[in-house]
Amino acid sequence: MSFQINLLEEEEVRDTSRVSRKFMMILGVAGFVAVLFASVLFTSWRLRSVEGELADQKSGIEDLKPAYERALKIKESLGWREDALSELESWRNSSVDVDVFLADVGGHVPENIQLLNMHFMGNLVRRPARAELAAGVFREYQLKLSGQAVGEGADSDVLEYIRDLQEDESFKELLTTSRLQSMRSASKSGADQAIRAFSIVCDMEARLWH
Repeated sequence: MSFQINLLEEEEVRDTSRVSRKFMMILGVAGFVAVLFASVLFTSWRLRSVEGELADQKSGIEDLKPAYERALKIKESLGWREDALSELESWRNSSVDVDVFLADVGGHVPENIQLLNMHFMGNLVRRPARAELAAGVFREYQLKLSGQAVGEGADSDVLEYIRDLQEDESFKELLTTSRLQSMRSASKSGADQAIRAFSIVCDMEARLWH
């Protein structure tokens, strides 16, 4: 067993290193100040560099501003043209060759029937979803025919004319219904033959507009 006894008072203890603690503290503070000063210099230099780059960017932006404004105008014009083209395509895709259709309608008229008026119309209608059609905007067409039939069998001749329209191959894909809207006597007193004035309504299949 061994014992070690320190016989020096605490105030008598001396640092045996060649560099004193005070000098080390001064050296540390000086190093910290040097590093801080270098950091400030670097930050200042970097800030000036960034400011220069920012000035260059602003100058470039100003140079590009006229071209950017022209591009915006072109984009706006292009958007308007695309909308107009889309609408024109919708009108074209949902249109009917009216001249051919009306010519075919006239070709079915019997000799004792005279057409006095043909009214062809189309309307845009928004429809909800149904079993056979999706929701959307459709063009609905309708043809109204008015005229007169001469002779004893005028009534049956008009009904036969309506059946011919419904069964014609060129109309089957277009017409959904053809019906007699009205029939009345138009005979004048003393006339040799009976005259019947009639009105026919033909509904056509709706076409998707967009």
